[in-house]
Amino acid sequence: MRNINYVQLLGNVVEKPEIKAYQGDQKLATFTVATNVNYKDKNDNWQSIATYHKCVCYITRLAELIEKQVSKWDAVIIEGSLNNRSYEDKNGVTRYVTEIKVDDFNYIGRLQKKDSEGATENTDSKPSKGNSYDDADAIPIEDIPF
Repeated sequence: MRNINYVQLLGNVVEKPEIKAYQGDQKLATFTVATNVNYKDKNDNWQSIATYHKCVCYITRLAELIEKQVSKWDAVIIEGSLNNRSYEDKNGVTRYVTEIKVDDFNYIGRLQKKDSEGATENTDSKPSKGNSYDDADAIPIEDIPF
């Protein structure tokens, strides 16, 4: 049987990613991604549980993109694998860490939030990355060949 260690998350970055240099000109990015699970409790009220995932990217090219594109609360899709490691802290105590070793990421941007009247407000402070859709670009249904 083949083993698989694959993680894919869609969540929000909790703080600005930290970029560090290692082995001379190599860069790594560390950041935390929050994901939420929503459910109804016994009183029929919606509840949300947040889970925080430590992420580390050792691929210099991706770390540089993360540094340039990603800010606090931005939505991202992370792909990678779970990595368990241990280290000794300054008091000599062995600490264990589970983190996601990032192999790829997609920047989604700021998600839209609704105001008190139900209107959506785009909270993206960055210019579009070419992923936006405009009705003016729509192809008439008659022109679709299938």
